[in-house]
Amino acid sequence: IDRLGSDSIIKLLDGLTDRESFSNPDVSRWFEIHRGRCKRTSIVGKMFAETLVKHLSDDCQLSGLFLFFGDMLTVSHLERQYVELAEEYQRGALNYRLVQAFKFEPQEVGLDYLRKTGIPEHLLGAIDKEASLRGDRAILKTIVNAAGEMVDTFDLNRWEKLSPGATLPSKSAIRLLVL
Repeated sequence: IDRLGSDSIIKLLDGLTDRESFSNPDVSRWFEIHRGRCKRTSIVGKMFAETLVKHLSDDCQLSGLFLFFGDMLTVSHLERQYVELAEEYQRGALNYRLVQAFKFEPQEVGLDYLRKTGIPEHLLGAIDKEASLRGDRAILKTIVNAAGEMVDTFDLNRWEKLSPGATLPSKSAIRLLVL
């Protein structure tokens, strides 16, 4: 509440009560998949931050909660069309298809929505690819992206890629943390 402000929390909670449930069970399932990813990324981000930058652990937790918010909005907006593509393609190819077919970039849509909702920029900077964080907050982006990468790795059942002795890809955020 301190970070977001009581007015923002009240608006979010009021909005949750107004949310319509999806009539299509497949759409609802995909929405819940992404909601679960958000929650798990938040938890993993807080765990990383507790080890690396304890004083920023709450910010990492909140930023992680928003990392896949754009995916939830995409499911809500495209519904059946999203389900058809999601059943056929993996995440990377799915995002490419969404941009090509619908001019819909989930992360950008999510960031725009969260900014309009009034989420503070210092929290969104960790999930915005274009944002530049300075000082001790610069590690937020790496922590949140590493948490998201870990959740994705788990969801794809590819834990062996993170085992001791395995070589992480050069673009891996987990590699940058040096845990």
